[in-house]
Amino acid sequence: MARAPHDPTRVIVMQIFQALLDRHQNEKVLSHVTIKAYPALSQEPPSRSDIIFTHKYGANIMQALIDSMALSNRAESLVSSYNTAALLIVEMACGETVQEFLLFILGIQQVALTADLELEAVHKCNLHCIAIALMSLISRVTGVNNLLEYTQKIIDARKEDAPYFLPPLLDPKKTTSTKINLCLPHLTIDKIALAESLQNAGMDSNRLQTGTPYALNQTDNPAHRHSWVDTVSNPQLPQRNSSADLTAYNADGDSVTSSPGVSKKMLAPEYNFEAMKRALAEPSEAMKREQREKQLQIVRTFREGDFEDLVRRTEPKHDLIQNRLNDLFNSLAVERQITQSDNKTQQLQAEKPIYETNFPELFYY
Repeated sequence: MARAPHDPTRVIVMQIFQALLDRHQNEKVLSHVTIKAYPALSQEPPSRSDIIFTHKYGANIMQALIDSMALSNRAESLVSSYNTAALLIVEMACGETVQEFLLFILGIQQVALTADLELEAVHKCNLHCIAIALMSLISRVTGVNNLLEYTQKIIDARKEDAPYFLPPLLDPKKTTSTKINLCLPHLTIDKIALAESLQNAGMDSNRLQTGTPYALNQTDNPAHRHSWVDTVSNPQLPQRNSSADLTAYNADGDSVTSSPGVSKKMLAPEYNFEAMKRALAEPSEAMKREQREKQLQIVRTFREGDFEDLVRRTEPKHDLIQNRLNDLFNSLAVERQITQSDNKTQQLQAEKPIYETNFPELFYY
């Protein structure tokens, strides 16, 4: 839905995603594109689950944001995409995820630098503005001073040579593209310089050096963005030389297989109570297949279904909730009436007339 050709639809999808991401009420703070610091920004370090989520699903989210930015040059659409990307950085950026976000920013810049795309000059300038604004934001959020210094050098150079590469965003109706020079490589964000900034700060830069920036119209497939989560959880993915792959490598350096002509005997499986518990706790193949089919059906529905149909499916069932509440209140009222009638009966039985108490022999039969 983030790639829908209709601009208002994309804006609505971005607003929904912003509501899900915004846990510290930063949506209004980040609603304008700027290279300056946000004084009212509220943030806290991401949790471990946030980091795992970013490694596993961040690639698809950031890819969809790049595709959305390239679809339209309308200011409302670009600002909405920037707001979503900025919220994602504020909520998820840290030392373990900063390289992935830097590749995302380089991907936005790459779209603006690609000559094959039929984008207007103003549109490309706005993409450069968004890239440098996100670069300034992530430098401040992660607290990496080397990144902030490098970003400030680019900003100062653009102020002198190409101020249209800096926020605020340009209006296509009020800007003439004849005065815009896009061939300024010394004003672009350099991947090697980013890697050196991370190294000087004592941080890992291997992912940034070996990885490629996000490209336009890539397939939503987690395999094209390698992460340690996918390596451990999915043995079918191609293995790479990284510390994460050690958990999936079962070779024994001192085994007999290291000697030529000697074969290693396979050990018998371990049969004990713990193995039985694991076998019983694991879902069956049929359940796994059914769960995968349900997930694919849900993804297909949200990707290919009409927006009105999705709204109708997800809107709350007010009538059902109201009927259940009415039944509950009616049952409570009936119980209260029964309790009150029982109390009155017991009270009448407990109150004897005074003459029965003083002259009981008169009432013997």
